[in-house]
Amino acid sequence: MYAACGDIGFAGQVFDEMTERDVVSWSSMIAAYVTSKQPLNALSVFLDMKQAKEKPNSVTLVSLLSVCSHLVKIKMGESIHSYILTSDIKLDVSLATALIGMYATCGYIEKALLIFNSMNNRNLQSWTIMISGLAENGHGEEAISLFYKMEDLGFTPDTISFSGILSACSHLGLVEKGQRLFDQMVNLYKIQPTMEHYGCMADMFGRAGMIEEAYHVLKTMPMEPNSIILRSFISAYKNHGSRVSFDDNLVKLLLKIEPDLGSNYVISANMSSVSGYWREEDDVRAAMKGKGLKKVTGHSWLQDNRHSS
Repeated sequence: MYAACGDIGFAGQVFDEMTERDVVSWSSMIAAYVTSKQPLNALSVFLDMKQAKEKPNSVTLVSLLSVCSHLVKIKMGESIHSYILTSDIKLDVSLATALIGMYATCGYIEKALLIFNSMNNRNLQSWTIMISGLAENGHGEEAISLFYKMEDLGFTPDTISFSGILSACSHLGLVEKGQRLFDQMVNLYKIQPTMEHYGCMADMFGRAGMIEEAYHVLKTMPMEPNSIILRSFISAYKNHGSRVSFDDNLVKLLLKIEPDLGSNYVISANMSSVSGYWREEDDVRAAMKGKGLKKVTGHSWLQDNRHSS
């Protein structure tokens, strides 16, 4: 109850005061930390659970697989999978779906597909996680195919399903299909677009060089664009140019949202030089130096994780 109400401190206090705990108690505390986005604390409770010689059940393992996804710990996830197989634990829909999510998040999409294809029963979450996993791992065409198959079987796509499929359309350059799916989401399924949906659309137009359309998304979305959408648009503008002049307010908004990220000042300085405002570029670089900020070198978490595991 405390965890569901957002007070993880009281939840932990009640748990600590218990003189006797069963698998439900331990599982509830682990799930509470997962829900509160504290995966390391969830892992710590599980280690205490092992010391107390309490065997995890299916519910515990679903939470632990979520921890693996948050921390991108493939070795730990594979160990849990092995434990499931050797302990003769029934691979129900929730547990199988959690395994799919863990493997997909860690970049092992083939293993995720293997589990998905072996499932006798699937729910909407199973389909959605598999579609999103395919899209995020560069298998956009397979994600779109699976999305239509899900619809044919009578499942109603939800907001997460559309995030995955719109992302796939963006990376494949399928602008018309992406527009149709966005309209279908709003008009047929009556789903209110989120920041992520608008971000997918802006990114899709930007990648296709349709800068005016991408800018229209930014200006008409009912909420203020976040830093991810702003950086995506600015990058697209720089790569493709536009018949319209650049809106300097977008860079100002980016610096307002993330004032301590060095790469944002580099973006701002670059856009000032592109626009011909050399004095502004010098001012931006001076501000960046004054804050002691440096541009962080980009890297791939997927590549790093695979090499380290």
